[in-house]
Amino acid sequence: MEDNKFYNYSNELLTVSEDNLNYLAQSPLAYIIWNPKFQISKWSNKATQLFGWSEDEVSGKNPSSFPLFHNFENSRARDFIEQLQNNTFNNDSLVLRCNSKSGNLLYCEWFPSVITSQQGDIHSILTQIHNVTEQQKELNSVRDSLKQKETLLSEIHHRVKNNLAVVSGLLELQGYASENEEIMDILRNSQSRIHSMAMVHEKMYQSNTLANVRLDEYIRDLAQHIFDTFANRQTKLDLEFDTEKINLNIHQAIPLGLLLNELIVNCVKHAFKDQDTGLISIYLKKRDKNIVLKLTDNGVGLPEDFSFKKSKSLGMTLVNTLSKQLEAELQFDSKKDQGTTYRLSFKIK
Repeated sequence: MEDNKFYNYSNELLTVSEDNLNYLAQSPLAYIIWNPKFQISKWSNKATQLFGWSEDEVSGKNPSSFPLFHNFENSRARDFIEQLQNNTFNNDSLVLRCNSKSGNLLYCEWFPSVITSQQGDIHSILTQIHNVTEQQKELNSVRDSLKQKETLLSEIHHRVKNNLAVVSGLLELQGYASENEEIMDILRNSQSRIHSMAMVHEKMYQSNTLANVRLDEYIRDLAQHIFDTFANRQTKLDLEFDTEKINLNIHQAIPLGLLLNELIVNCVKHAFKDQDTGLISIYLKKRDKNIVLKLTDNGVGLPEDFSFKKSKSLGMTLVNTLSKQLEAELQFDSKKDQGTTYRLSFKIK
């Protein structure tokens, strides 16, 4: 009979016959056939085994007349059904919370097929159902465990940051107890290095993933903190940034922060002697898998015989050591009274 022949959404001929129903019955999945009003017209034996209701109990019923879908009025199931009735469901399947007759909560994956006539009218809707309750429980357990670990990791980063802040505070108190300007300067340098590390941990626990630091934000905050700490009142300094959004793991962010701290501190303290104004520009870009960082000042320039490797200062020794740790290429270009540019390039790991 012509009434047995219908077309699905891809316009392929689909025959609803006893043979097809027998074929569906051989599937390990339960199935339900609904009419266009989303009333049950066929309820398989496996659906009875899965949900507990017999076909006689549910025949002709729609989801609002018996509790098949959990919390139906406020659940995704309502949207799912509306999309099927409008033939606008675009996914292969959807996992929904369902109830059994005995009151157990089930997680079921629904595989729908909308059956239409040659004129495009919906004749019926076939849904096959797979019980994924055990898999969902395992997934929920993994998610809960992951959430606990994320909370713990966030707390660890927070406490490390606070502990480093305590150490920095102790150094500041020690500085107040000394009248030796050289010692006070050493302590301020140490505080700045500690702060650069503490800021990485602060950015880590503020991030969504707890795995990476927003490098562009970190550099801006670090540079501003160094300006606030070391800039003298005789020289008006400005900061200029040309950065893009880059995420960097903590294993590279800490040595990079320490290295950048040394370069910026050196610029602020020494690059603008006897100048009324000064400008420090920071450039940060990602090129393929490499990070390119440039620090430029318009100060007095470095001594002609300057070398990272030959310098005996702690700051430049740290710069040389940290660049090796990052496996980075570090270069500088300096001209008398025309400023200095430091260029750092390294591969993201």
